[in-house]
Amino acid sequence: TARWALLTAPSETENLVTEVARLADRHRESFGFLPDASYEEAAARGRLWIATGTSGEVAGYLFFGGRYPNISVTQLFVHAEHRKTGLGTFLVDALKRHAQKTGRQTISARV
Repeated sequence: TARWALLTAPSETENLVTEVARLADRHRESFGFLPDASYEEAAARGRLWIATGTSGEVAGYLFFGGRYPNISVTQLFVHAEHRKTGLGTFLVDALKRHAQKTGRQTISARV
């Protein structure tokens, strides 16, 4: 059985956007501030991917953007309970597969 489910479609992520925005707000010192509308827009465009745990909780998320042929990671978050489990790698690997499938040339992140 899979350890996490990866929700990528807007119809899958829309109900969890508020929770993601709250998580980001609680970690504002790391992420800075983005209005809730930024998360809503990213979800609507398929650029907010959410990993859920076995009970449906938000385990982590990946928020990205960029202009073709580049992808830029805006935020990568792994909930404390899921750190050191490979979830961050799981999210980045999924983004790499997406980049290859869609003909992207680079993935970048500022940390």
